[in-house]
Amino acid sequence: MTAADVPYDFDFTVESAYGHALELLAEYDPIVDGGIHLDLACGAGAIAAQIESRFGTSYVGVDFDQAQVDRLREAGFEAHQSDLESPDCYEALRELIAGRPVASITMLDGFEHLARRDGIGDALGRLSREHGCILVLSVPNVTHRDIAVKLALGSWDYTSTGLLDQTHVRLFGERQLEKDLAGYGLHRIARSDVLLTNSDQHFPDDHSALQQGTTIEVLLSELRDAAEPNAAVNQFVWACVAGPRVPAVAAEHAAAGPKFTVLIRTQGRRVHELQEVLTCLSAQSDQDFEVVVVAHSVDDRLVIGRLVDDTPAGLRGRIRVVHVDRGNRATLLNIGFAAARGRYVTVLDDDDLVLGHWIETFSVLDRKHRGQVLRSLAVVQGASRVDVLGQPGIRATTSPEMPYEEEFSFVKHLSLNQSPFMTLAFPRALFRDFGVRFDESLTTTEDWDYLLRAASLVGVADSREIVAIYHHWAEQESSATEHDAEVWRLNELAIRRKIDSRPLLLQAGETRRIRQLVESEHLYREITAQVPATADDPDRAEALHRLISLLESRSWKATSPLRWAGGVVGRGRDARGAHFTDAQAAEIQQAIAQVERSRSWRLSRWLLRK
Repeated sequence: MTAADVPYDFDFTVESAYGHALELLAEYDPIVDGGIHLDLACGAGAIAAQIESRFGTSYVGVDFDQAQVDRLREAGFEAHQSDLESPDCYEALRELIAGRPVASITMLDGFEHLARRDGIGDALGRLSREHGCILVLSVPNVTHRDIAVKLALGSWDYTSTGLLDQTHVRLFGERQLEKDLAGYGLHRIARSDVLLTNSDQHFPDDHSALQQGTTIEVLLSELRDAAEPNAAVNQFVWACVAGPRVPAVAAEHAAAGPKFTVLIRTQGRRVHELQEVLTCLSAQSDQDFEVVVVAHSVDDRLVIGRLVDDTPAGLRGRIRVVHVDRGNRATLLNIGFAAARGRYVTVLDDDDLVLGHWIETFSVLDRKHRGQVLRSLAVVQGASRVDVLGQPGIRATTSPEMPYEEEFSFVKHLSLNQSPFMTLAFPRALFRDFGVRFDESLTTTEDWDYLLRAASLVGVADSREIVAIYHHWAEQESSATEHDAEVWRLNELAIRRKIDSRPLLLQAGETRRIRQLVESEHLYREITAQVPATADDPDRAEALHRLISLLESRSWKATSPLRWAGGVVGRGRDARGAHFTDAQAAEIQQAIAQVERSRSWRLSRWLLRK
């Protein structure tokens, strides 16, 4: 018999699962006087010589195939034929062990071939526990990027060997393998996975979704890579030890829990404001939500505890407090989203207020647009903190304004965030299943960044209901004042570079907005071309250029809803640069002054920093 006649006769190499398995064994020094190494589903015994020469341990191979067993014996190694699918597997293995101490166990690329695994799984757990020995196993990863990309496009190609070996009867990703092993009382303590960017499933050669750099390849690869960390893992190679059995539970189709998680970030310095927020929540018309308070570096934790204790009983039992002593604003959000149990997560800072139908508005949207980002509206109002008879209070300093566009536009959000955090509810699946995390390298604008990435993946559903009051603290510290303008600018540039570096999915209707922007740019160029600076009237030409840049700016367009009447020099709230091409210099200067003095323009300067 030649090597070509024997299936799965692979040579030992350091780069293979065999080499990775031996490195894990070496890390835990499996040398026991008179001990044996038990190699289950050993096949041709690729590691036999390495085990005996490297560790001085007697190799014992076990396989169902008698031909493989005979071949090992001819090579001078102990080997036994045994049915690893038998429910009596444990007793059969104990018999061949014959009272000798087991120093270590391996089962390399065998588990996936067994239709009935309970017998061998029970035996592995019991033997590892009884002998206090390590188990190293390797299993192909069915969640490799190549398989995921091809399956997304309808391809599933079995092969004679490899990730989709036609003899595999059980397929594993990391979570399924962990769950199955835990059911047998086996728990991973180390790993040395085999990584392959291009697996044996990386075919055909002309498959565009597999060719590096194509738009579809970049998009699908980024989605897969973000979802969980094993996209390039070809084989899981794990070291396990015995521990408690954890009964396997089938995946739930619908996880029990509230519909919404309200995430509140606080530093414990705005006690009265946080109390107002909890009062707003207790009065919600829809109570299908939980509250997760993420307290960041709070010196007096009892303050938060007392506020929770003072809330009505119906709400108090749904509040959890998570204390965090590290990281920045984005860190708190990642921790809070990880702790959330709701189908959606909405973020409410401790210095803003929501109206009684806030949750109800999201719930109505969910019934028609499940799985999308849910969006409502807020008004902006100036506020200050005051003392009233020795008690803290909040005083409005301006009338409420509604500067945000009623309909979400991804294209417009690329330049200016039009959606305060509390007006959004994000599907938790984005965090849990897509791996979309808040960027902890950002010290500001982390909400804008997350919204852009979320909206590109799942779209946004709009409600035109005003459900919140976004406070503008003119004299007190807030997120807008903790960092200077340069920090805000650098974070904004980082987000734009990130967006520019990857393909984007756009919701239906966004191409219309792109066309409008392009047409606006063409109009701007046509207007400015008509009014070159000349020696006859250089001041007028320069002023007209200035006015056009103001009226065509994103800030002026974004605050159009605030200009209910009047507009600019009697030309309406939507006055454009083209309206002034024939105007006299004095009228142009008057229009510039009117724009720069307007309430909407001043508010837009603040919105850019929020």
